[in-house]
Amino acid sequence: MRKLFLILIALVLFAQNLFATVDIDCPERNTINPPYALMRGVVNLCTFWLEYPRCLVYDYDRMSPMGIFTFPFTGTFYGLARVFLSVGDIALLGFTGPSGYSEDFIREYVWQMPWNAYKGTSEVKEVKNTEDPVDFNKLEKVNINSLL
Repeated sequence: MRKLFLILIALVLFAQNLFATVDIDCPERNTINPPYALMRGVVNLCTFWLEYPRCLVYDYDRMSPMGIFTFPFTGTFYGLARVFLSVGDIALLGFTGPSGYSEDFIREYVWQMPWNAYKGTSEVKEVKNTEDPVDFNKLEKVNINSLL
């Protein structure tokens, strides 16, 4: 019973930090925050395997049908990079600062990485209605029975 209670407390603390890092956007990552970096390492060590489905979706969007053949390599590369960075965070007890994470290479969490290759890059033009609105009071009334 004692072990179950300790595991429950650990899961609550893990979930609390996980939800806190998703909602809070901290623009300054130059300072060292050991608890944040330590929990980032734990979260990345638990979610590194999500790089495989992310790379499958991203590579297939970017270069279909060759993405099916390239995603194991990119997934392995990003997954191993995430494992090594998270082991570094845990081994150094969170005194790593921003370390190897960046916006260009590998972001801090797998859900911050691009999943859709075309998100934000499409040139979707908004179609505006330039016609005058229809005044339904001026329309001619039609007998429905005459149409049948």
